[in-house]
Amino acid sequence: MDRKIAPKIQAIRKVIFPSVTQHKLKNGIPLHIISSSDHDIIKLELVFKAGRSTEREPLSSKATSSLLKEGTGKYSSEELAEKIDFYGSSISCSSGMDTNSITLFCAKKYFNYSLELVQEILFNPSFPEQELAKYKTRSAERLHQELSKNAVVAYRKITEVIYGKEHCYGYNTFPESYKSVKRENLIHHFQHCYTSDSCQMYLSGCTDHQIIKAIDDTMGHDFGLTSLTPNYTLPDNVDIQQFRISGNKLQNSIKIGKRLFNRQHPDYYTLFMLNTILGGYFGARLMSSIREEKGYTYNIYSVLESMAYDGYFYISTEVGSEYQDKTVDAIKEEIELLQNELVDVNELDMAKNYVLGNFLSMLDGPLKSSKVLKMLFENGLSTSDFDNMVHVISSVTSEQLLTIAQKHLDFNNLHQVSVGDF
Repeated sequence: MDRKIAPKIQAIRKVIFPSVTQHKLKNGIPLHIISSSDHDIIKLELVFKAGRSTEREPLSSKATSSLLKEGTGKYSSEELAEKIDFYGSSISCSSGMDTNSITLFCAKKYFNYSLELVQEILFNPSFPEQELAKYKTRSAERLHQELSKNAVVAYRKITEVIYGKEHCYGYNTFPESYKSVKRENLIHHFQHCYTSDSCQMYLSGCTDHQIIKAIDDTMGHDFGLTSLTPNYTLPDNVDIQQFRISGNKLQNSIKIGKRLFNRQHPDYYTLFMLNTILGGYFGARLMSSIREEKGYTYNIYSVLESMAYDGYFYISTEVGSEYQDKTVDAIKEEIELLQNELVDVNELDMAKNYVLGNFLSMLDGPLKSSKVLKMLFENGLSTSDFDNMVHVISSVTSEQLLTIAQKHLDFNNLHQVSVGDF
């Protein structure tokens, strides 16, 4: 073998989604199952429509999720943590724009014991006042520290500009915001959102009929009906805006973006490929030009963010203040190239292989595949939509990318936010 010669890159022909079975609990909750006997591990995720788009008071969704494990009617926070550790399990609670989750990882032989702890967290949280007070203090201090970072300030501003200060996807909180978080807000959010009719469950790993029966016996009864509908509204149309905000002097943070759409839009998958070529991976144009050739920055990337009801696009980087204007001009140049010139076939093939290879990694095993399945269902999609995404990405042409760039990526229609030394 001559190690001076790189191996030939093989095109990825197929990306096959693993087999998914469906089971409905006695209360109607759908249980989506991806089974494998390769490892003696089980992952169970309970997902509720309880994110920011359902809350009635700012921070109620995030605070509710954070306090679920901090004490129940049966256990204190410390006792609950000790029991979880005793079984070598992991139980985490997370919050997002549209959904909140309770996720269990455990060995199969300890599943029933661990499931009892999930049951206690879900059905009997106490939201202790003393734990809430600690949470508010910790969160306010953490946010105070985060607000000293230019990148954090810039990200908060670009999303506020895109959606508006009062919008569920656009509002920002401040350290003093935590003072208004009250226990009754958390209880109200929990009672009206963590309900059986707003829940979907994802089971993956070394599962069998006894595991499914245990879930049905534990979680199969009704535990409330939701009365909080999503409060998402279309954001107001705003003029294109540019902001320069004084921040720390280490590096300027630049965010350039606009509101677009989510994964259900017919242009999404082609735009996804266009974004990959622009700034979606290490070999993308923004990295090659602005980092490798010009040396303005260490890192630059572009992102398509998709939520349940909307989505947006933005470019992000941090540069020395002396490169501020040059970097913006270089970003504009790269976008205009995509609008005016066809992407080279070799470059397109490289991006396709990267994306399809990433999909293969995302589906490597039942635990990872379950995460992709959750993402699809949260966006109102199915595994057939995943197959369609693979087909679109595999067959997209340079001409289609040019059309999408002209349609959606006009630099003059992008908001600009810069935070740093001005």
